[in-house]
This record gives sequence, structure tokens and C-alpha cells, in this order.
Amino acid sequence: MKKIAVIFEGNNRHRYGVCNAVINRVKHLRAICPYQIDVFMIQVYDNWLMRQFRHTDKFNRNDTEFEMDGERIHILWAERSMMDSAMHHFCRKEPSHLLHRLRRMANLLSRYDLVTAHDLFAAHLARCASQNFHIPFFVTWHGSSIHTAPVADKMIRRFTLSLINQANCNFFVCNSLAEYAKQLFATGIKYRVLPNGANEQFVRYSDARRAELRASYGVTNKKVVTFAGRMEEVKNVTALPCIFKGIAQSATADVKFWLFGEGKLLKPLKRQMIEEGVDCTFWGEKPPEEMPDFLNCTDVLVLPSLQEASPLAAIEALSCGVNVVGSHVMGIPEIIGSSNVVNVHDALFVEKLSTRAAEMLTHNVEQPLAPDFSWSSTAKIELEIYNQFLS
Repeated sequence: MKKIAVIFEGNNRHRYGVCNAVINRVKHLRAICPYQIDVFMIQVYDNWLMRQFRHTDKFNRNDTEFEMDGERIHILWAERSMMDSAMHHFCRKEPSHLLHRLRRMANLLSRYDLVTAHDLFAAHLARCASQNFHIPFFVTWHGSSIHTAPVADKMIRRFTLSLINQANCNFFVCNSLAEYAKQLFATGIKYRVLPNGANEQFVRYSDARRAELRASYGVTNKKVVTFAGRMEEVKNVTALPCIFKGIAQSATADVKFWLFGEGKLLKPLKRQMIEEGVDCTFWGEKPPEEMPDFLNCTDVLVLPSLQEASPLAAIEALSCGVNVVGSHVMGIPEIIGSSNVVNVHDALFVEKLSTRAAEMLTHNVEQPLAPDFSWSSTAKIELEIYNQFLS
């Protein structure tokens, strides 16, 4: 039996969007794939000196694997040194120590027939395996690895371009991200668009079940507006207090606001909500399997991101029958429709987004999810491409 290795970058303590996307794609590919699939996660950790400097946590590197949604993930530990950080920050040099460690890990992939990677460091490891053992490699680019890091850092841009040019094929999670990459790198790119989807758990429940859940959360006679994501600048969470206040003032219904996620802006965001007089519940970071219940109590999801490729939160919300408003960036309009987005640089961004959300609370707005946003559809396309190299 031929074998496929899937590699991504992550953290076994947190399950962010890319991690969830990778696991769901693997599960659906495995369901129709005649090949063996093994999953590896690169977990970068700071050495002692870097931990003192960056105040980061110490990891137990005796952990070699863990399980997520029934998928066994093998951990590949990669050290980040102070020298690497200094050379990158001050000299714009590649992190040679870290890249060397990843290059040595390529021997673990010698028995595979194809390697598919997600984002920068995983792509580097896949390329090393391809060069050493003459096997095809593919790279999926999820978002910030294209629209943020290469824009801000010339070294990363050069490094990313070399990976894109050498990959057998590049996968982008939305059309807008692919077009952005072509403009950024000013070169022809071998690529396909593989959209994200929603786990089968994300469905609209029966009216009876929804009413039961609403009662349990104390929102029976209220409308619920939700944000789900990392509490960081790129998500534009500092705009949420004013957006939520605008929704509360415009909507004729009694509105309750929910926030899901963690991040460095969480504490100041809580203070802002109090200052704006917004009745908001902060739920913290919930495991993905619990989110369908919360979304089935939600009426509108708000995504005011400054940058975003193909947010799982929007796809999952629409799958649960939730209306979604958001900023006009990258793949958000592809998911929720152009009439439900506002240019994030518009001087009236907050007002316009609040108004559209309030309209959704008081009117029936049809917002179907396009059939392309399906893990099953994506798996079929992905397998067809791999078969060209493995059959």
C-alpha cells in the first residue's frame, strides 16, 4: 500500500483554525483514499534562553504523539534558538538552526510516496524529503502565511516563493488568496483551490432542540450575536465593543452578546465592553465539538477581521443556520456573500456592519452556504490530484 505523509505546524495545547482544518481534511480524505495516511505536527518550542526572553511556557518534549478527533498525530519537536531569532530580527537571515533540524527530520519521510504540507515550516520539511528521496510534495497555504508574513518580511517572502516554485502543486483555501499570491510573487504558480468545509457536527438542529438549548443558556427571549476567534489584532477585536453597542442600539430586540476565544487582547477587550455598557459573556476557548450547540443558539456571527483567508467560523455558522456579517477581506465574501460584508477601511465600517447585523436580527435573511465549502468535495479533488502521482 502506498503511503501519504501529512505535515502541519501546530500546538498540542491549542486547536486553532488551521489545526482543525487539517484534521478535518485528513479525516475526509482517509474516508475515500486507498492509501495509508500518517499525520505529523511540527511543534516549535523555545530553548531555555528564549523562554527567559519571551516568557513562554516549557513543553514536555517526552510527548511524541496525541489523538485529536480520532486522528493520531505524531509530534516533531523543533527548537527555536536565540541565535535564530536574532539573525532573523536584526539581519533578516533565515533561521538556519531551526531549518537544519527540520532538514534532519526529512529521514522520517523516506518510506512515504507523497508528502503534503501546510504552511511554511511544514513545507520546508516536505521539500527536504522531496529532494532527498525524489517524492512529490504539495503545500496548502491557509492565510497569514501568504497575506501577512511574506508581506512584512522580505526573507520570508523569498523563502515562501522558493517553496511555491518547487512544489508539485500549491493549494489555496480560497480564490482570493490564490490571486493575492500571484500578485505578491509576480510569478506563475501551479495551484488549485481547495475550500475549507464544516465538520458534520455543524448542522441546524431541530426547533425543539434549539429552544431547549436557548433555555439552558438563558437566552430564550433574546437574540444572540456571537464572535468566535483569537483575541488578536488581525481579528480586529478592538472594534467589537462599538459594533456590539451599535447592534444593541439599532436592533428592536433584546440582544445578548457572546465571545469565544483567548488571546492577548482578552483583558482590554473585557474592559472595553464594560465601558461601552455591552452585556457580553466571555466563554473562553471551547473545544470544536461544543461549538455546534452554541451556534444553534446564535442568530448572527460577526467577523470584523483585518485579514482572513477562509474562516472556519463563518462556514460552520452558516452550516448551523446562523447569519454572518463580516469585513470585505480575502475569502469572507466568497463564503457569506458580497451584500453582507463591509470594507474594513471604510470610515463608517462599524456603523455599516452594525446596521447589517441588526437587519439580520429583525428580518429573515437567506444566506445559504455554497456546496463548494464541503470537506467531502475538497477530499475528492485532493485525491484526484494525488492519484496523478501515485497511480
